[in-house]
Amino acid sequence: MIKKIKTDKLKVGMFIADLNTPWRYHPFFRSSLLIKSKKEIEKIRNYQIDEVYIDTEKGKDSIDAVDSNKEKKKYSNAILRKFSRQSKKEFDKEEDNKRILTYENAKAIYYESLKSVEQIFEKINTSSILGSEKINNIVAFLNELVDGNAESVFVLTKIKNFNQYTYQHSLNVALLSILFGKRLGFPKNELKILGTGALLHDCGIVKIPSTILNKPAKLTDDEYDLIKKHPLHSFNILEKTEGMSRKSLLIALQHHEKYSGFGYPKGLPGYRLSTYSMMVAIADIYDAICTDKPYRRGLTPFNALQKIYSWRGNHLNPKLVDYFIRTVGVYPVGTVLKFKNGFIGIVKRIRDK
Repeated sequence: MIKKIKTDKLKVGMFIADLNTPWRYHPFFRSSLLIKSKKEIEKIRNYQIDEVYIDTEKGKDSIDAVDSNKEKKKYSNAILRKFSRQSKKEFDKEEDNKRILTYENAKAIYYESLKSVEQIFEKINTSSILGSEKINNIVAFLNELVDGNAESVFVLTKIKNFNQYTYQHSLNVALLSILFGKRLGFPKNELKILGTGALLHDCGIVKIPSTILNKPAKLTDDEYDLIKKHPLHSFNILEKTEGMSRKSLLIALQHHEKYSGFGYPKGLPGYRLSTYSMMVAIADIYDAICTDKPYRRGLTPFNALQKIYSWRGNHLNPKLVDYFIRTVGVYPVGTVLKFKNGFIGIVKRIRDK
């Protein structure tokens, strides 16, 4: 059975099924591990992980552990209660029924943008100097995609290719962030700033040795410290880019900070973080946990929203989490649903009753 437990109640011999924190907030290769020493428990707690999930069939049980199904049901009920009857007038002031782009056109824009993102990252790897024209063109295309067929965003971001993960992830985070901003009523110039920062939030990752990024084992403390420097690398790269907004720079610098103040690189609490960076942090985590990794399957959109909702107030800004869930919807377009009568369906559009 999978149970949730406070990390100060962990014991040697327990099997952690899920560290319950997004990747890059911990140095472990997998989110699951058998605890073999008290030092491992100390290390988990040192990374400000307060609660984890244990598998009692693979390791020791505890009277302090809570059935995870009850936890999931609690968050599931909260999401359905708060967001299943949302008002479209409040969060969508434009008529989304105006479908300018077909799905095929949207897909073409997505893949053309993906090629450009790859070229940008390759240029960073060789020169660290970016030209603003190509970046502006990509962000303009992404805004066009969101304006013309917002529903395609959810379908396109589900297309994953492990060999292009960094580029696809950057593109997906930008799309989700622009959609997020649009739902909040941001003007076009602010959507451009938000989209630019989101697109390039992880560009500094190219400065981290691939042997560390792709290491098939737990990272050493020194290796993890290098990983934690990638927001600073991103900031330094964008600071040299002509015409880059300060808000975009802060997205790159702060997207791994936690609302509680225990993130990196500076450990800033929520009240000192840029709203844009906190928005991108949510989109970043959502796309990451929905993606298959070599060691685990990606979560379904609804299960990903459950996780994100459970992290509000700790990792993430609570109000922005609520707005994000309203943006993507409880069951985003492309979600596969199984009904009580045995039928299976795919969400194609989201309509109000």
